[in-house]
Order: sequence, then C-alpha cells, then structure tokens
Amino acid sequence: MGGETVAEIRAVSAAFHNRRALGDISLSIRRNEFVGIVGPNGSGKSTLLRLLNGLVAPTSGTVELFGRPAAGRHLREARRRIGYLPQHCDYDPAYPATVREVVMMGRWPMLGLWGRPSPGDRAKVAGVARLTGLGGLLDRPVGHLSGGERQKMGIARAMAQEPEILMLDEPTSDLDIAAQAEVGGLVERVYRRGGLTVLFVTHFISHLPPCCSRFLLMRGGRIYYDGPRAGALDEKALSGLYGCAVRLVDVGGRVAVFPGGGNGTAEI
Repeated sequence: MGGETVAEIRAVSAAFHNRRALGDISLSIRRNEFVGIVGPNGSGKSTLLRLLNGLVAPTSGTVELFGRPAAGRHLREARRRIGYLPQHCDYDPAYPATVREVVMMGRWPMLGLWGRPSPGDRAKVAGVARLTGLGGLLDRPVGHLSGGERQKMGIARAMAQEPEILMLDEPTSDLDIAAQAEVGGLVERVYRRGGLTVLFVTHFISHLPPCCSRFLLMRGGRIYYDGPRAGALDEKALSGLYGCAVRLVDVGGRVAVFPGGGNGTAEI
C-alpha cells in the first residue's frame, strides 16, 4: 500500500488502570487511510487510540507520529495535528457554554494559552459548523443538544483543529438509528473531502461507512486481523474474534453481525 506513514507502532505493549491493555502490537497507518477498529469490550480498541494520541505511554516498544518518536516536544506538536473524539464526552445541562464556544476549543492549539480568536478563527468555526450541520445551532447552549447533535459538535471541534488524523472512539454507539446514520454520513463526507486519515473505533461493523477499506479486528489486546473489508466480513473470522458463532446479514449493502445460534437480534 502506498502513501506516507503518519503513525508507526513497533512491538508495543501498554497498560491502562494497571491492567495490560495492549500486548506486542505492531502497526503502520498511512495518510488518507480510513481504518475501522472493531472488537469486543476490553479488546484494547480505545487504548490503541489513546496510545496514538499520547494519552497512554507504552510500557515497551516504540511509537512514531509523522516520522518522529512520539515523545517530548515532538509529541506536543504532533497532537496539534490529531483531532480526537473520546468515547464519553458528557455535558451538564447547566454547563454555561454555547456550541460556538465548544467548537472554538478546537482552535486552542493554534491560539496558545492567552491567544484570542481572530476573524480567521471565527470563520473556520463557522465553516466546520456548516459542514457538520450545526450552522443554525452555534448559539445554542450545549446542554440543550440531542445526543446526535453533541456528537456532531465533538466532530466539529476536532475538525476546527484542522487535523491530519481524525480519531473517533465509538461516535455512534449511544445514538438512535437516525442519529447513527447522520453521524456516519458526516464522517464519510469529512473523509471524502480528502487529505484526512480516519481511525474509527466501533462495536458495530454496520456503523462503518462504505469508504472504510481497512479493518483492524482486536481481541485480548492484540490485533486478530488487519486487512481489507472482504477478509474481515467472514463468519469464521468473526466467530473467532467474539468467541461465539455469528452470522452475517447483508442489508442493502451494509453488513450486520448477529449471534449465530439462537434467536438474538442485537448486532454484536
């Protein structure tokens, strides 16, 4: 596969809350890839994103971002080039901030501690708000947003940073069906604009947009499969991943995964 390597992990192990979360992981991410990261609870998906974003330090092995070791000053500089939406980002209904102010937080790495937004910064916030469907909500208090609107706001904040890598940790998992489709479509639009590498963590394979061409299946802190969509969407491989028989159902070109023996209807 061609393209510049933007992230490189070599023989990395890592712990989270004093528990081993990743074991002997090696991985290269190239510019403009859309990588879907899928696996059961506790498989290390979120820790992998935190490792790449400098929020978790490896206990062994090496991490490089944009061709240089992810440490010290270079790590701080690299994080300015990474937009990150964490798994949980709840706001108190009484939180005294508007959507505009939260999205403007994405400009802080460029502004510095005491910097004030310029007309260019305000224009960038307005632009990403239009892109993410928040153009009419910029003055709304964040506590008055729906779940889908909050996720779109988080993506807008990350995009206001003008990232080269966008990391999304389960951006659709707590949303209703309509909001899942909206947020998934937004992520695809953002990616198809070009120049962006996307890492999308999810429990639900059907939530990954069609532009996701590379799958990482993770189990027990290790990479179980790394390759194209066709190899990941295999009942035998997914049964091994989840430790139970599964079946795949194609619904209009989107694949859902169901328990294979019994009458369960909830997707894995």
